[in-house]
Amino acid sequence: MNLTIHERKSIFLAEIGEGGSKALKSLIETMKLCLKQVNGVFTVDAKGISSCNENEDHRVLCKAVLWANQFKSFSYYGIDGSGTGSFSFSIDMENFYEAIKKVKVKETVRLELFSLSSFEIILSIVKNPKVQTSADQVTANIKVNTVRPSEVKAPEDYDEHRVVPVCNSTFQASCQSLNPKPANAAILVRRFNNDAIVFFSGNKTGVENEAVFRKGFHDVMEERKHPPVVDFQASYSASHLFLVKKMLANTINVLIYLKNNLPLRMRLNIGQLGLFDIYIKSQELVQMEKEIEAGEMDSSELR
Repeated sequence: MNLTIHERKSIFLAEIGEGGSKALKSLIETMKLCLKQVNGVFTVDAKGISSCNENEDHRVLCKAVLWANQFKSFSYYGIDGSGTGSFSFSIDMENFYEAIKKVKVKETVRLELFSLSSFEIILSIVKNPKVQTSADQVTANIKVNTVRPSEVKAPEDYDEHRVVPVCNSTFQASCQSLNPKPANAAILVRRFNNDAIVFFSGNKTGVENEAVFRKGFHDVMEERKHPPVVDFQASYSASHLFLVKKMLANTINVLIYLKNNLPLRMRLNIGQLGLFDIYIKSQELVQMEKEIEAGEMDSSELR
């Protein structure tokens, strides 16, 4: 594809500097793993880039926000050049990841979304855009589809006072120690009324492991006098619970939100670029939704 600047019209142009490119790569890889065969939908406007997508069976939802002022440079022109409104596009996440997976920590990446016509929108990804030699400057062009903004909505009704922050290295250690076999085996998650969260796994050979995450001060003597009580319990697929592994190097903490009848929510930083939230339905919540859906179908047949 041989294009000149005069043959295309930019919709947005952004440059990510040292460090941020690694965080972006981790984000795209994680979204690819979350969505599997589902394309990612992104919306661009003057504030930055956002995305909210579910996987095919609606068990995992991922939401990302990249702030324009955290890019090395960011310009939004819009489809008509006015710089107003927003533009949404759908992209194959496998192709997106393949285009940026070789980006190194100290490399710069330029993202440009441009149109050749109303029928052909291209996302151009350029590594080391200021390097003159083609050997060091790598360009990938991916055709994307214009779509309506995503109608997927992330749950919001969590108790913000009960968020448990977990150090990224602690969470990384739990990923390695708890991950049972097979990969889709269950992790039991419990929260106690003292805001401690416990991840528990076991396998057929009788090996059991647990990871305990705590919020704030831990009074051992008080807990002996008044043992904490479980106020939340649910089981999750280990393959879903540890999808964020690739992003742990780019965040300080993993924030864990739990509430009955809502997905488990984890929030991480995308380096300095923005925020990533992943929502994972428990096995119990999936079963409850199936029963509700079956009941609604039975009711409709009786009318």
